[in-house]
Amino acid sequence: MDLTQILMDVSSNLYKAERSQRAPAPERDWGDWPWLGLLDVADRAQFIDETQQAIVTVAKTGASATLEQHLWEWRASAEFIADPTARNLLDGGFDDAEFVEVGRPDE
Repeated sequence: MDLTQILMDVSSNLYKAERSQRAPAPERDWGDWPWLGLLDVADRAQFIDETQQAIVTVAKTGASATLEQHLWEWRASAEFIADPTARNLLDGGFDDAEFVEVGRPDE
């Protein structure tokens, strides 16, 4: 896929994301980025802002790999925080008593 097509596809998806961000929950359509629904409102706003900046950077530099990496990182983050156990750990919801000291294995 050429750079122009990549920029058009990402811009189109970003437009859908911006509209969905403002829509009531039942009407949201994240298009090719359904994982955006896993993020909270603040994270989605940050994603939209950073993606706008990434599009401009790619348009100036021609380095589409930067944009692909950006999208991959956000998707991986969304999927990670959708896991309740991972989210609980990130939010500090653990008890130190749940952890044990582990020694070096015997060889």
